Amino acid sequence: MSDSPSRGLLSGALGPSDFMERPPKRSKSSVTSQFDCLLNVETDFDRYHPLILTKGHELPNFYIKDEHLAIPINTKVVFFCEGGFNKFSDQSVEATCREGKTFEINREIVDYPKLKCKKALQPVTIQEDNCASGKGKLFRIGMSVSPDKNFMEVYRICVDKKFRFLYTKHKIKPWAANVSATGMQIEKWLHSDVLSYNNNEMYDCKRQRQKGAISAILGRALPGNDDECYVARQLINEKDVPPGFPQLLTHSYLNIIPHWNSTATKYWNILEEIIRAETKKRIEQRTVTVITGVNYDVPAGEPQITITDKAGNSNKVPTFLWKSARADTAGWVAEDCASVPVTQPQGDVEGQRGFTGLTQVAKACPRSCHWDCVGGTEGFSGYASDKEENPT
Repeated sequence: MSDSPSRGLLSGALGPSDFMERPPKRSKSSVTSQFDCLLNVETDFDRYHPLILTKGHELPNFYIKDEHLAIPINTKVVFFCEGGFNKFSDQSVEATCREGKTFEINREIVDYPKLKCKKALQPVTIQEDNCASGKGKLFRIGMSVSPDKNFMEVYRICVDKKFRFLYTKHKIKPWAANVSATGMQIEKWLHSDVLSYNNNEMYDCKRQRQKGAISAILGRALPGNDDECYVARQLINEKDVPPGFPQLLTHSYLNIIPHWNSTATKYWNILEEIIRAETKKRIEQRTVTVITGVNYDVPAGEPQITITDKAGNSNKVPTFLWKSARADTAGWVAEDCASVPVTQPQGDVEGQRGFTGLTQVAKACPRSCHWDCVGGTEGFSGYASDKEENPT
Protein backbone atom coordinates (compact mmCIF):
# COMPACT_ATOMS: atom_id res chain seq x y z
CA MET A 1 0.00 0.00 0.00
CA SER A 2 1.42 3.38 -0.91
CA ASP A 3 2.22 6.07 1.67
CA SER A 4 -0.59 8.28 0.37
CA PRO A 5 -3.32 5.98 -0.86
CA SER A 6 -6.50 7.33 -2.38
CA ARG A 7 -9.71 6.78 -0.47
CA GLY A 8 -10.67 3.13 -0.88
CA LEU A 9 -13.56 0.96 0.18
CA LEU A 10 -12.75 1.14 3.87
CA SER A 11 -10.66 4.32 4.10
CA GLY A 12 -11.62 7.41 6.05
CA ALA A 13 -13.64 8.12 9.14
CA LEU A 14 -16.99 6.46 9.65
CA GLY A 15 -20.11 8.57 9.84
CA PRO A 16 -23.89 8.13 9.62
CA SER A 17 -23.75 8.09 5.83
CA ASP A 18 -21.51 5.02 5.92
CA PHE A 19 -24.35 2.96 7.39
CA MET A 20 -26.92 3.97 4.78
CA GLU A 21 -27.08 2.00 1.55
CA ARG A 22 -26.94 4.43 -1.33
CA PRO A 23 -28.71 3.55 -4.59
CA PRO A 24 -26.13 2.23 -7.07
CA LYS A 25 -25.44 3.93 -10.35
CA ARG A 26 -27.62 1.98 -12.73
CA SER A 27 -26.61 0.72 -16.11
CA LYS A 28 -29.21 0.13 -18.79
CA SER A 29 -29.36 -3.54 -17.87
CA SER A 30 -30.14 -2.76 -14.21
CA VAL A 31 -33.20 -0.56 -14.70
CA THR A 32 -36.34 -2.43 -13.67
CA SER A 33 -39.92 -1.98 -14.79
CA GLN A 34 -43.30 -3.16 -13.56
CA PHE A 35 -43.28 -5.83 -16.26
CA ASP A 36 -40.04 -7.54 -15.17
CA CYS A 37 -40.08 -10.95 -13.54
CA LEU A 38 -39.59 -10.24 -9.83
CA LEU A 39 -38.61 -13.16 -7.59
CA ASN A 40 -38.52 -12.64 -3.84
CA VAL A 41 -35.02 -13.49 -2.59
CA GLU A 42 -36.29 -14.31 0.90
CA THR A 43 -39.15 -16.66 -0.01
CA ASP A 44 -39.07 -17.74 -3.68
CA PHE A 45 -35.90 -19.86 -3.51
CA ASP A 46 -35.27 -23.18 -1.81
CA ARG A 47 -33.21 -26.30 -2.55
CA TYR A 48 -35.94 -27.72 -4.80
CA HIS A 49 -36.26 -24.67 -7.03
CA PRO A 50 -34.09 -24.63 -10.16
CA LEU A 51 -30.91 -22.62 -10.46
CA ILE A 52 -31.30 -19.58 -12.69
CA LEU A 53 -28.37 -19.33 -15.10
CA THR A 54 -27.39 -17.52 -18.26
CA LYS A 55 -27.42 -19.38 -21.58
CA GLY A 56 -23.71 -19.95 -21.00
CA HIS A 57 -24.49 -21.64 -17.65
CA GLU A 58 -23.09 -18.78 -15.57
CA LEU A 59 -24.72 -16.98 -12.65
CA PRO A 60 -26.61 -13.97 -14.07
CA ASN A 61 -26.04 -10.32 -13.15
CA PHE A 62 -29.64 -9.24 -12.72
CA TYR A 63 -30.39 -6.24 -10.53
CA ILE A 64 -31.68 -6.73 -6.97
CA LYS A 65 -34.59 -4.36 -6.34
CA ASP A 66 -36.43 -4.15 -3.02
CA GLU A 67 -35.31 -7.68 -2.01
CA HIS A 68 -36.38 -9.08 -5.39
CA LEU A 69 -34.32 -10.53 -8.22
CA ALA A 70 -35.44 -8.50 -11.25
CA ILE A 71 -35.22 -10.36 -14.58
CA PRO A 72 -36.01 -8.02 -17.51
CA ILE A 73 -39.08 -8.93 -19.54
CA ASN A 74 -38.39 -11.13 -22.60
CA THR A 75 -34.95 -12.07 -21.25
CA LYS A 76 -33.94 -15.67 -21.90
CA VAL A 77 -32.41 -17.63 -19.02
CA VAL A 78 -31.65 -21.28 -18.30
CA PHE A 79 -33.31 -23.18 -15.45
CA PHE A 80 -31.13 -26.04 -14.19
CA CYS A 81 -32.08 -29.03 -12.02
CA GLU A 82 -29.63 -31.88 -11.52
CA GLY A 83 -31.85 -34.93 -12.01
CA GLY A 84 -34.57 -33.13 -13.93
CA PHE A 85 -37.77 -31.22 -13.14
CA ASN A 86 -41.23 -32.17 -11.96
CA LYS A 87 -42.55 -31.04 -15.38
CA PHE A 88 -39.62 -31.59 -17.76
CA SER A 89 -37.28 -34.53 -18.28
CA ASP A 90 -34.20 -32.50 -19.23
CA GLN A 91 -31.78 -31.18 -16.60
CA SER A 92 -31.80 -27.71 -18.13
CA VAL A 93 -34.49 -25.80 -20.02
CA GLU A 94 -34.51 -22.39 -21.67
CA ALA A 95 -37.04 -19.99 -20.16
CA THR A 96 -38.19 -16.52 -21.22
CA CYS A 97 -39.40 -13.96 -18.68
CA ARG A 98 -42.99 -12.97 -19.43
CA GLU A 99 -44.13 -11.02 -16.33
CA GLY A 100 -44.40 -11.29 -12.55
CA LYS A 101 -43.19 -14.79 -11.66
CA THR A 102 -44.12 -16.40 -14.99
CA PHE A 103 -41.80 -17.75 -17.68
CA GLU A 104 -42.40 -19.35 -21.05
CA ILE A 105 -40.83 -22.80 -21.41
CA ASN A 106 -41.43 -24.88 -24.53
CA ARG A 107 -44.36 -22.57 -25.42
CA GLU A 108 -45.93 -23.19 -22.01
CA ILE A 109 -46.39 -20.49 -19.37
CA VAL A 110 -44.94 -21.70 -16.06
CA ASP A 111 -45.10 -20.10 -12.62
CA TYR A 112 -41.56 -20.20 -11.18
CA PRO A 113 -42.57 -20.93 -7.55
CA LYS A 114 -44.43 -24.03 -8.76
CA LEU A 115 -41.51 -25.32 -10.84
CA LYS A 116 -39.55 -27.87 -8.80
CA CYS A 117 -36.50 -30.08 -9.13
CA LYS A 118 -36.86 -33.83 -8.57
CA LYS A 119 -33.79 -33.76 -6.33
CA ALA A 120 -32.60 -31.10 -3.91
CA LEU A 121 -29.69 -28.97 -5.07
CA GLN A 122 -26.47 -30.17 -3.44
CA PRO A 123 -23.39 -28.26 -2.26
CA VAL A 124 -20.06 -29.38 -3.70
CA THR A 125 -16.74 -29.09 -1.84
CA ILE A 126 -13.45 -29.60 -3.68
CA GLN A 127 -10.20 -29.96 -1.73
CA GLU A 128 -6.99 -28.77 -3.35
CA ASP A 129 -3.39 -29.37 -2.34
CA ASN A 130 -2.40 -26.33 -0.33
CA CYS A 131 -2.78 -22.67 0.52
CA ALA A 132 -0.97 -20.14 2.72
CA SER A 133 2.33 -20.99 1.02
CA GLY A 134 1.90 -24.70 1.64
CA LYS A 135 0.91 -24.32 5.30
CA GLY A 136 -2.77 -25.05 4.82
CA LYS A 137 -5.45 -26.89 2.88
CA LEU A 138 -7.69 -25.11 0.40
CA PHE A 139 -11.38 -25.94 -0.01
CA ARG A 140 -13.51 -24.57 -2.84
CA ILE A 141 -17.23 -24.47 -2.08
CA GLY A 142 -19.71 -24.27 -4.92
CA MET A 143 -22.11 -26.29 -7.05
CA SER A 144 -22.26 -28.46 -10.15
CA VAL A 145 -24.08 -26.88 -13.07
CA SER A 146 -24.97 -28.06 -16.58
CA PRO A 147 -25.32 -31.71 -17.65
CA ASP A 148 -21.50 -31.92 -17.80
CA LYS A 149 -21.32 -31.24 -14.04
CA ASN A 150 -19.14 -28.16 -14.47
CA PHE A 151 -18.09 -26.81 -11.07
CA MET A 152 -19.01 -23.22 -10.21
CA GLU A 153 -17.13 -21.78 -7.24
CA VAL A 154 -18.92 -19.45 -4.82
CA TYR A 155 -16.12 -19.05 -2.27
CA ARG A 156 -12.93 -20.70 -1.05
CA ILE A 157 -11.51 -21.22 2.41
CA CYS A 158 -8.03 -21.98 3.71
CA VAL A 159 -7.49 -23.97 6.92
CA ASP A 160 -4.25 -24.98 8.59
CA LYS A 161 -3.16 -28.57 9.21
CA LYS A 162 -5.22 -28.64 12.42
CA PHE A 163 -8.28 -27.37 10.53
CA ARG A 164 -8.18 -23.94 12.12
CA PHE A 165 -9.58 -21.33 9.77
CA LEU A 166 -7.06 -18.95 8.20
CA TYR A 167 -8.97 -16.99 5.58
CA THR A 168 -11.74 -17.06 3.01
CA LYS A 169 -11.95 -15.45 -0.43
CA HIS A 170 -14.97 -14.50 -2.44
CA LYS A 171 -16.15 -11.85 -4.85
CA ILE A 172 -18.91 -9.39 -4.00
CA LYS A 173 -20.74 -7.99 -7.00
CA PRO A 174 -23.29 -5.18 -7.23
CA TRP A 175 -26.01 -7.80 -7.73
CA ALA A 176 -25.29 -9.68 -4.49
CA ALA A 177 -28.42 -10.83 -2.65
CA ASN A 178 -28.29 -8.18 0.10
CA VAL A 179 -30.94 -10.07 2.10
CA SER A 180 -31.17 -13.49 3.78
CA ALA A 181 -32.84 -16.32 1.87
CA THR A 182 -35.04 -17.73 4.61
CA GLY A 183 -36.56 -20.27 2.22
CA MET A 184 -33.14 -21.92 1.87
CA GLN A 185 -32.65 -22.54 5.57
CA ILE A 186 -34.20 -25.96 6.11
CA GLU A 187 -31.46 -26.39 8.68
CA LYS A 188 -29.50 -23.51 10.17
CA TRP A 189 -26.15 -25.08 9.25
CA LEU A 190 -25.10 -27.72 6.73
CA HIS A 191 -23.02 -30.60 8.04
CA SER A 192 -19.61 -31.08 6.46
CA ASP A 193 -17.69 -34.25 5.69
CA VAL A 194 -14.52 -32.29 6.48
CA LEU A 195 -15.41 -31.15 10.00
CA SER A 196 -17.16 -33.33 12.56
CA TYR A 197 -18.71 -31.86 15.69
CA ASN A 198 -22.11 -31.18 17.22
CA ASN A 199 -22.84 -27.58 16.30
CA ASN A 200 -25.86 -27.27 18.61
CA GLU A 201 -23.86 -28.41 21.65
CA MET A 202 -20.78 -26.34 20.85
CA TYR A 203 -22.75 -23.11 20.47
CA ASP A 204 -25.18 -23.73 23.34
CA CYS A 205 -25.00 -20.52 25.35
CA LYS A 206 -26.15 -22.11 28.61
CA ARG A 207 -23.57 -24.87 28.26
CA GLN A 208 -20.75 -22.39 27.55
CA ARG A 209 -21.60 -20.40 30.65
CA GLN A 210 -21.67 -23.41 32.96
CA LYS A 211 -19.08 -23.42 35.73
CA GLY A 212 -16.01 -25.30 34.60
CA ALA A 213 -16.37 -24.54 30.89
CA ILE A 214 -14.92 -21.29 29.49
CA SER A 215 -14.71 -19.76 32.97
CA ALA A 216 -12.19 -22.46 33.92
CA ILE A 217 -9.97 -21.39 31.02
CA LEU A 218 -10.25 -17.70 31.93
CA GLY A 219 -9.88 -18.28 35.66
CA ARG A 220 -12.94 -16.16 36.34
CA ALA A 221 -16.68 -16.18 35.77
CA LEU A 222 -17.97 -15.04 32.41
CA PRO A 223 -19.27 -11.46 32.52
CA GLY A 224 -22.50 -10.23 30.98
CA ASN A 225 -25.99 -11.62 30.73
CA ASP A 226 -26.98 -15.27 30.43
CA ASP A 227 -27.46 -14.87 26.67
CA GLU A 228 -23.92 -13.55 26.07
CA CYS A 229 -21.64 -16.26 24.72
CA TYR A 230 -19.86 -17.44 21.57
CA VAL A 231 -22.22 -17.82 18.63
CA ALA A 232 -21.73 -19.44 15.23
CA ARG A 233 -20.94 -16.66 12.79
CA GLN A 234 -20.41 -16.79 9.03
CA LEU A 235 -17.03 -15.71 7.70
CA ILE A 236 -18.81 -15.00 4.41
CA ASN A 237 -22.25 -13.50 4.88
CA GLU A 238 -25.05 -14.97 2.76
CA LYS A 239 -26.08 -11.42 1.82
CA ASP A 240 -22.77 -11.05 -0.05
CA VAL A 241 -23.20 -13.88 -2.57
CA PRO A 242 -25.62 -14.23 -5.50
CA PRO A 243 -29.28 -14.81 -4.55
CA GLY A 244 -30.77 -18.28 -4.22
CA PHE A 245 -28.86 -21.52 -3.79
CA PRO A 246 -25.41 -19.85 -3.50
CA GLN A 247 -26.67 -18.33 -0.24
CA LEU A 248 -27.24 -21.79 1.23
CA LEU A 249 -23.57 -22.61 0.66
CA THR A 250 -22.54 -20.00 3.22
CA HIS A 251 -24.25 -22.11 5.91
CA SER A 252 -21.56 -24.80 5.67
CA TYR A 253 -19.61 -25.85 8.76
CA LEU A 254 -16.59 -24.71 6.73
CA ASN A 255 -17.86 -21.13 7.01
CA ILE A 256 -18.50 -20.99 10.80
CA ILE A 257 -16.31 -19.15 13.30
CA PRO A 258 -16.94 -18.54 17.05
CA HIS A 259 -17.84 -14.90 17.66
CA TRP A 260 -18.70 -13.24 20.99
CA ASN A 261 -22.26 -12.02 20.53
CA SER A 262 -22.15 -8.58 22.11
CA THR A 263 -20.55 -5.36 20.88
CA ALA A 264 -18.09 -7.08 18.56
CA THR A 265 -20.91 -8.62 16.54
CA LYS A 266 -22.48 -5.18 16.06
CA TYR A 267 -19.29 -3.71 14.64
CA TRP A 268 -18.62 -6.70 12.42
CA ASN A 269 -22.11 -6.19 10.99
CA ILE A 270 -21.28 -2.53 10.36
CA LEU A 271 -18.06 -3.47 8.58
CA GLU A 272 -19.89 -5.92 6.32
CA GLU A 273 -22.57 -3.32 5.57
CA ILE A 274 -19.96 -0.75 4.55
CA ILE A 275 -18.31 -3.13 2.08
CA ARG A 276 -21.70 -4.27 0.75
CA ALA A 277 -22.95 -0.71 0.23
CA GLU A 278 -19.71 0.44 -1.40
CA THR A 279 -19.75 -2.53 -3.75
CA LYS A 280 -23.31 -1.84 -4.85
CA LYS A 281 -22.22 1.63 -5.96
CA ARG A 282 -19.58 0.14 -8.26
CA ILE A 283 -21.72 -1.06 -11.16
CA GLU A 284 -19.03 -0.16 -13.69
CA GLN A 285 -16.19 -1.74 -11.68
CA ARG A 286 -18.29 -4.87 -11.37
CA THR A 287 -16.47 -6.82 -8.67
CA VAL A 288 -14.76 -6.39 -5.32
CA THR A 289 -12.68 -9.29 -4.01
CA VAL A 290 -12.98 -9.70 -0.25
CA ILE A 291 -10.64 -11.73 1.93
CA THR A 292 -11.87 -12.48 5.44
CA GLY A 293 -9.12 -13.62 7.76
CA VAL A 294 -8.77 -15.11 11.22
CA ASN A 295 -6.04 -14.40 13.77
CA TYR A 296 -5.45 -16.59 16.84
CA ASP A 297 -2.54 -14.70 18.47
CA VAL A 298 -3.55 -13.93 22.05
CA PRO A 299 -2.03 -11.06 24.07
CA ALA A 300 0.71 -11.96 26.53
CA GLY A 301 -0.73 -13.44 29.69
CA GLU A 302 -4.14 -14.18 28.18
CA PRO A 303 -5.35 -17.80 27.77
CA GLN A 304 -6.34 -19.36 24.45
CA ILE A 305 -10.10 -19.97 24.56
CA THR A 306 -11.69 -23.04 22.97
CA ILE A 307 -15.30 -24.16 22.86
CA THR A 308 -16.26 -27.84 22.76
CA ASP A 309 -19.15 -30.21 22.25
CA LYS A 310 -19.96 -33.09 24.62
CA ALA A 311 -17.71 -35.46 22.68
CA GLY A 312 -14.71 -33.18 23.19
CA ASN A 313 -14.49 -31.84 19.64
CA SER A 314 -13.22 -28.29 19.87
CA ASN A 315 -13.02 -25.01 17.99
CA LYS A 316 -10.36 -22.47 18.86
CA VAL A 317 -11.75 -18.96 19.33
CA PRO A 318 -10.00 -16.31 17.21
CA THR A 319 -8.59 -13.16 18.75
CA PHE A 320 -9.77 -10.96 15.92
CA LEU A 321 -11.17 -11.16 12.40
CA TRP A 322 -10.06 -8.95 9.53
CA LYS A 323 -11.26 -8.10 6.06
CA SER A 324 -9.37 -6.93 3.01
CA ALA A 325 -11.40 -5.41 0.16
CA ARG A 326 -9.89 -4.99 -3.30
CA ALA A 327 -11.53 -3.62 -6.40
CA ASP A 328 -10.73 -5.75 -9.44
CA THR A 329 -9.72 -2.69 -11.41
CA ALA A 330 -7.04 -1.96 -8.82
CA GLY A 331 -5.44 -5.39 -9.17
CA TRP A 332 -3.76 -7.09 -6.23
CA VAL A 333 -1.57 -4.17 -5.14
CA ALA A 334 -3.89 -1.59 -3.59
CA GLU A 335 -6.10 -2.77 -0.76
CA ASP A 336 -8.01 -1.56 2.27
CA CYS A 337 -8.09 -3.54 5.48
CA ALA A 338 -10.18 -3.44 8.64
CA SER A 339 -10.35 -5.61 11.74
CA VAL A 340 -12.67 -6.31 14.68
CA PRO A 341 -11.69 -8.04 17.96
CA VAL A 342 -14.11 -10.89 18.65
CA THR A 343 -12.65 -13.03 21.40
CA GLN A 344 -12.57 -11.12 24.69
CA PRO A 345 -15.78 -11.78 26.67
CA GLN A 346 -15.17 -8.59 28.64
CA GLY A 347 -15.32 -6.62 25.37
CA ASP A 348 -11.99 -4.94 26.14
CA VAL A 349 -11.20 -3.23 22.85
CA GLU A 350 -8.36 -1.30 24.44
CA GLY A 351 -6.77 -4.61 25.42
CA GLN A 352 -6.43 -5.64 21.79
CA ARG A 353 -3.40 -3.43 21.13
CA GLY A 354 -0.15 -4.53 19.60
CA PHE A 355 -1.03 -7.08 16.91
CA THR A 356 1.32 -7.34 13.95
CA GLY A 357 0.02 -5.81 10.74
CA LEU A 358 -2.15 -3.00 12.11
CA THR A 359 -1.12 0.64 11.90
CA GLN A 360 -3.36 1.83 14.68
CA VAL A 361 -5.90 0.76 17.26
CA ALA A 362 -8.16 3.47 18.63
CA LYS A 363 -9.75 3.37 22.05
CA ALA A 364 -13.41 3.03 21.12
CA CYS A 365 -15.44 1.50 18.32
CA PRO A 366 -16.44 2.12 15.60
CA ARG A 367 -13.14 3.83 14.82
CA SER A 368 -11.21 1.09 16.59
CA CYS A 369 -12.75 -1.36 14.13
CA HIS A 370 -11.31 0.52 11.18
CA TRP A 371 -7.64 -0.03 10.52
CA ASP A 372 -5.24 -0.20 7.58
CA CYS A 373 -2.95 -3.09 6.69
CA VAL A 374 0.80 -2.80 6.84
CA GLY A 375 2.48 -4.49 3.91
CA GLY A 376 -0.74 -6.03 2.65
CA THR A 377 -2.34 -9.08 4.25
CA GLU A 378 0.77 -11.25 4.29
CA GLY A 379 1.27 -10.78 8.04
CA PHE A 380 -2.12 -12.20 8.93
CA SER A 381 -2.41 -15.88 9.94
CA GLY A 382 -0.28 -17.28 7.15
CA TYR A 383 -2.12 -15.54 4.34
CA ALA A 384 0.18 -15.14 1.35
CA SER A 385 -0.80 -13.40 -1.87
CA ASP A 386 0.88 -15.97 -4.09
CA LYS A 387 -0.16 -15.68 -7.72
CA GLU A 388 -1.63 -19.16 -7.76
CA GLU A 389 -3.82 -18.31 -4.75
CA ASN A 390 -5.33 -15.12 -6.15
CA PRO A 391 -8.88 -15.80 -7.36
CA THR A 392 -9.45 -15.05 -10.98
